[in-house]
Parts: sequence; structure tokens; C-alpha cells
Amino acid sequence: MKKYKFSYLLISFLLLTLLLSGCSSDSSFQSFNVTGTITTESLNKPIEGALVSVGYKTDYTNSEGVYLIENIKKGTYTWKVESQEYNNLIEDITIDDNLIVDGQLKLDTVNAVITGTVKVYNSSEEYSLQSMSTSSNDVIKSDNITYQTSTPEFKDNQIIVNFKDEVVADNINKFVNDNNLTKLKKLNLKDNNIYLYQLPNHKSVLEAVELFNKNEFITWSEPNYIMKLSAKPNDPLYKDQWGNRKVNLEPGWDIIKDGRTIKVAVIDSGIIPNHEDLSANIELTEGKDFIDDDSEPIDESTDYSHGTHVSGIIGAVSNNDIGIAGVNSNVEIIPIRIFDTDGYTQTATDIAEAINYAAEKNVDIINMSFGGSQSLTMHEPIKNAYNEDIILIAAAGNDGSDVFYPAKFPETIAIGATDINNNITSYSNTGFELDLVAPGGTSINGILSTNLNETNNMYIQMYGTSMSTPYVSGVASLLLSNRVSPSQIRDRLTSTAVDLGPSGKDSTYGYGLVDAYGALLNKKLKRPYVFAATKENGSINIQSEFIRVNDDNTYKLEEISEDNVIIIAWRDVDEDKNISPGDYYGEYNSGSEINIIENTLFNNIDIDMYYIPQNDSTNIEVMNMTRIERQ
Repeated sequence: MKKYKFSYLLISFLLLTLLLSGCSSDSSFQSFNVTGTITTESLNKPIEGALVSVGYKTDYTNSEGVYLIENIKKGTYTWKVESQEYNNLIEDITIDDNLIVDGQLKLDTVNAVITGTVKVYNSSEEYSLQSMSTSSNDVIKSDNITYQTSTPEFKDNQIIVNFKDEVVADNINKFVNDNNLTKLKKLNLKDNNIYLYQLPNHKSVLEAVELFNKNEFITWSEPNYIMKLSAKPNDPLYKDQWGNRKVNLEPGWDIIKDGRTIKVAVIDSGIIPNHEDLSANIELTEGKDFIDDDSEPIDESTDYSHGTHVSGIIGAVSNNDIGIAGVNSNVEIIPIRIFDTDGYTQTATDIAEAINYAAEKNVDIINMSFGGSQSLTMHEPIKNAYNEDIILIAAAGNDGSDVFYPAKFPETIAIGATDINNNITSYSNTGFELDLVAPGGTSINGILSTNLNETNNMYIQMYGTSMSTPYVSGVASLLLSNRVSPSQIRDRLTSTAVDLGPSGKDSTYGYGLVDAYGALLNKKLKRPYVFAATKENGSINIQSEFIRVNDDNTYKLEEISEDNVIIIAWRDVDEDKNISPGDYYGEYNSGSEINIIENTLFNNIDIDMYYIPQNDSTNIEVMNMTRIERQ
């Protein structure tokens, strides 16, 4: 009996000993893990391959900048990070549990400063990127326009074949069967024997073209090329339309889709109906003359036609080798005359009736490049038109005071005027009711548009908020044409405008300068990045801090890690972290390298930045852009 009791006590003692040891609060025998992320100080982007040490244990960061050091006992250790091109980071850490220790490394930089200005050109003119190479001179610039040679686009699996005149149907049928072609159609062209065929899925279009062009029955064959409208129109006076580029029309035109025709009522002084560059977009039969009370709203002025000038800004025919380019060629302009040859309307009731008339004609937009005092009579049809989803756009006025009516009514979009430098003009009315600004010009740099039909007066420059208003009407018509609903137009225009004053809405610029490209993308375009870089193996390697330009487009680089660099400006519009079509890009002095010398100030390193067209083949990786701090 005592033997069993002794055994029982022994087992109990052993169990108690195990239990006590398992529940011990002494952590001196435990080990912990230390992990974290190592990033750059100015870019906040991961650093790969950095050596992290805790005591005698080490690890290298992965592509995300993350490291992990395991099995560290309780205590105080030296935590150190080392990486090429960056200053070391050292600090003491105390470990008594699993620990996360992040670090940011500062570039090991040359003590030099680079300053300059980025000039943003809303155009692809004079600019094109070539395929990247190890050379730093990859930008082509000249006094004239240069073009990127890109691979032509064509329909997949389609080929056009022109058979010789003497070839009979049996020979054509045999050719089709031998090559396993599917006839899509015979083109209805005079004196030609041209067919469009579908190729088998496995057959290359270009290889088929090469093979077929050797055939004895064929005059020629070619791919079914895809044609696109050019973003830059061929109108001879387009180069003088600085306002079009200020509102970012070329990139906007480059992305628009075929849409419906927009009806725009221009309530003004009437129209010159047979103007060479405008008549195709005028719907004269739906117009109205409230001065002569007839259906022929023809401007009777002999010096200039205010209504024709406004209409040309909105919808002069583009790409017709004539005159200028309107904001939107896909419009029907309904001219409504309420002003006589002296520029005065008869009564406020004329305006009210004109607005009501436009609404009855089911227009999409009413452009009102006029203004004056408040009128309840005028407000009634404006409210009615607004409730029918008609976009009402009005000039703020030209006497440097408060916003005029009808622009001041809450239903309208009130427009002020900027000059060629994007500054508010001295004449433009301002105030809290101002929504947007657009190019209005000055006596020195006016807005070029259509006018009378006399030889020396067919195109003239004018200035005023009367000119800035149709710019916004034109952009609004582009949005409507591209299926943006009327209820969203105001928000699209204001939320994507370029801030010219304080951030957000202010009483001088409203929400800012209208931006056609941003509005069509439904994206407020951010200020460009500026950085120093090197080029290697078709990529761009950042070699400095990565900053955005200031509000006035100036910049200052103070952290450069290489001796020989190029200075780059880049707007990553689609935010894909690649320099690609749709972005803006520029290099100082066409990519010439700057030799960074210690304790040197490099002033006036100005960069011209241009839009990269959608049909350009550019696709350049910017290295180490896994994560960018958004500003």
C-alpha cells in the first residue's frame, strides 16, 4: 500500500513540476521577430536589397522593401540599415516582444541645387519620343512639327485584294479557296476589282500581304488600315488659336469618340450664314430674329459680327484646310438674333423670349455672351430651360466689377476671361458667383475666330468674356456628345478645372480654367513631377528626389545622387507608372546631361513638356515606382 502511495506522490510531483515550468512568466528563454519596411525619405518608395541588421543577425529587403529577422532574444540591440546610394540608418531598439521597425533612408546626394520652370504645352507640336535606348538624346525637336513613326494599325485577320482587270471569276474563286479566305464584300468602286476578305485566324496579315503581292492575278493587296482623326487640325490659322491650346483641346480631341450632334443656341447679334468655315454647322432654318421679327437671324453689322465670332469659337469646321478650328465640329448652331447693329437689344423681354424659343427648339446648350442687370422676366425662362436639362452658359461681364446677369443666376455657368498667360484679365468681372474662366484675350493677344465674308475681314481677333464663354460652351458640347449626362456637366467642368488661384473655388478664377482633356477623362490633372534621372536599357532610373512642380510651375531639386543626369518633367495622366500615350513629357535641353558639381546652383533649367499622342508607340518604364507619395 505504501508502494502505491509513493508512486502516486512521485507522479504528482512530476506533473506539478511540468505544469509550473510550462506556465513560467520568465521570457528570458523566449525569442522574438523583428520586421519592417525600408523606404526612401523623399519618394516614400521601397528600397530593395538594403541590408538590415539586429545585433549579429541580418536580412536583405525584398522588392517591397520588407525585411524579417527571426529568433532575437529579449534585450537592447543596435538596429542598422545599409544600402548603396543612401545614408546609413542606425538606432538602438529594445526587444521584449515581436517588433515592427520601419525606416526611411535619405539619398547620399551631391550638395547642389537645380531650379527652373516647367512650361506645359497642351499640344504634341514639335515633340515626339523615340524608342528608348541607352543614349540620352531621345527627344526630337525642330522648328517644325515632327512625327513619331509608329506601327500602322489595321483590322485583325482582314486583307484587301485588288485583282487585275483581266482576271476572270473562276481564277478569283480558286484563289479564295486555295487560301481559305472568306469574302466579306466587294468594294463598290468604279473600274476596280477590289475585295475585302477574312483571313484564317492562324494567318498573319502582313505575311499574307507579302505573299499575295507576288501572285500573278493580283495588282496589289494590303491590310485593312484603321484611320483616325489627327489631334492637331490642319486649318491654316490654327497656329494662331492660342486659346484652343490653353483649354487643352488637342489631347481632348485625341480621345473623343464618335458621338451625337449637339444643338447649341447662340443668342447674340445674328450670324453670317454663308461663312466659308462655319456655314456647314449652322442650322439657319431653325434660327430666329427678334429684332426684325422674322426667321432670318442675319447679322447686319458692317464692321464685325459678334455672333459669328462667338459661333466660330464653338463650332467652326475643323480639318477642312480652311481658316480655324472650332472647339467642336459636331454641332448644329442655332443663331438667335436679339442685338442690333449697335450691340443693344430692344427689351429684356426679347432675351426672355429668345431663351424660351431656344428651349422650344430642344437645344442642348444656350450660349449667352452678354450681360447686364437683374431681370425677373429673364430669370423665368432660364429656370424653365434649366429644369429641361438645357446647359446655360453666360459671360460674367467686361467692366471689372461683379458678375453680371444672366451669369449671376444660379442656374447658369458663369464664365470669366483669362489672358495668354492664364491671368485674369483686367476687364473680367469676378465674384463668388463666378464658376470658371476661359481664354478671353486682350487687345494685344485676342481670340481669333470667324467674322464677315469680306476679303480682309473674314477672320478677326476680339477679346472679352464674350469670347471665353463659347470656349466653355464648346467643351460642354464635347462632353454631351460623348454621352455625359446634362446633370453631370457642371460638376465635370468645375471638378476638373485647372486651379489658377487658391485651391478650390475662389472669387477671381472660380473653380479655375476649363480643361477639355481633364473633363473628358473625368479627372483633375495633377501637377507634373520633376526629377533627375539616367537612362539605361530602355528605362528611366530616378536619381533624385521626386517632386511636383509648384503652383507657378517652378521647381527646386536639392537631392541628386548621380554626377551626370538629365532633368525630366512628367505628368502621369493615367497613373500607370509608365511614360505612355496620353501622358505629358519633357526633358531639359532635349535630354542633354548635366554634370552635377558640388556646391553649385544650376538656375533656369527650364523644361518644355508636351502631350504624347494616343497613336504614339512610347512605353517607358520608370524604375522603382512601386509606390509614390500622392500630393
